[in-house]
Amino acid sequence: MMLCNSRLLAILEWGIVLVLDLLLWSLHPGYGQADGPLGSDSVWDASWATVDQVVAVIGDEPLFLSEIQTAVQQFRVSGSLSLYSRDSLFCLVLEQAILQKLLYQAALRDSLTVSEIELDAELNRRLQAFLGIFGSEEALEEFYGKPMEAIRQELRRLLREQMLANQKKQQLLANISITPIEVQEFYDRLVGSGDSVPLVEARYTLGIIWRYVEPFSWQWDLAFQEAQDLLKRIEGGASFAVLATLYSDDPETQRVGGRLGWRAWHELPDYLKGPVSLSDSGSVLGPFRTEEGWEIYLLEAKRGDRYLLRKILLRPALTRQNYARTYRLLDSVRRAILSGALRFEEAARRYSQHVDTRYAGGYFMDFEQMRPEVPVSALPSFLLPVLDTLQEGRLSQIVLFPDERQPAYWFVYLVKVVPAHRLSLELDYDQVAQMALEYKKQQFLKDWMRRQRQKTFIHIDASLRHCFPEFF
Repeated sequence: MMLCNSRLLAILEWGIVLVLDLLLWSLHPGYGQADGPLGSDSVWDASWATVDQVVAVIGDEPLFLSEIQTAVQQFRVSGSLSLYSRDSLFCLVLEQAILQKLLYQAALRDSLTVSEIELDAELNRRLQAFLGIFGSEEALEEFYGKPMEAIRQELRRLLREQMLANQKKQQLLANISITPIEVQEFYDRLVGSGDSVPLVEARYTLGIIWRYVEPFSWQWDLAFQEAQDLLKRIEGGASFAVLATLYSDDPETQRVGGRLGWRAWHELPDYLKGPVSLSDSGSVLGPFRTEEGWEIYLLEAKRGDRYLLRKILLRPALTRQNYARTYRLLDSVRRAILSGALRFEEAARRYSQHVDTRYAGGYFMDFEQMRPEVPVSALPSFLLPVLDTLQEGRLSQIVLFPDERQPAYWFVYLVKVVPAHRLSLELDYDQVAQMALEYKKQQFLKDWMRRQRQKTFIHIDASLRHCFPEFF
């Protein structure tokens, strides 16, 4: 049965199979406490605290009510898949949890393996993310009620299961493709489903040439001398935090005495990794020259590969001459393009400092579709007022981006606009084809799940069998 458009698009937006990343909460001592009795409205009532219930058994592995509730609550709080009722979303999440268990067990039967190097890398990435949330290993251990090594081992087990399941899914879907006839049939069903055809937002093909307002060399030298003066004051006993509050040009840390908090080694800029590793607590490091200015750091404490830091940033002071120099350069580039002496793409490669576009000839790219046409929602908001009045095939005027950290001048070249419209094969074939392919993969996985009943014991609580009418 064909889903209505809004719900179909909501699923496809999330890639059909929801990734149930419950690692953070499944280790918590409160995990396993369901919100209420199964099959009642009180399942959603946070005032309940009852013993958890098994909602399904896949092979010899149970799925608990609390697992599904946690994922559903995360989606509801974030607004994800908000078109679904809570019961429909519960069924969808339960289905994907069962699918992951089935994929994992199929991976074991097929003797699939996970590289220990990849597993360790993903484990470290997740742990660093958790430490970023909690701030320290001690806080993480207190939250989970278990030592760090136990947390690490449990996360490793859960990640192995998740990675094996993903590997099996990729294997199953590797050879699924879509034909033009299937794309047409999918679109016809979409249009004839009785729901309104989805609205597609406006798309732009445009390029940008961007140039930062940069200091002169003498301004860098003057800022360096100021940094050296601060270092002498710190060595003489002055408070780093007080000096950061008085002199730092970093608005995020200046008001808190330069405090950066705990940072993992991999989160640090490359120029700081070696010095913090080799220095003792209490060391003052720098000054380091960066794109923003001269930076000085205080290493307050070390704990494993995590570092407690404060920072002072001294930017070279810009003058009207700096702004004028950058504007004149960009103006000359723009005039050369208008006269035909320089192609826009070549100008972007030679003169633009916009890191996301300069190597694509200055154009914003949709990297999923690998084409220089992007939806309006993906464009920086500061471009929109200029684009509202700019005609296709024209260059905009030069505009100042007045960022206090790194001001810049820019102008854009608007190649083409596809206005907002109802989804159509003529204008949106690639998007419709991708939707049709994802829907085909979804149906394949559903059929595969049904066939697994011959190989794997699957029991679903009677009160939830309405989620799986094809099973019963």
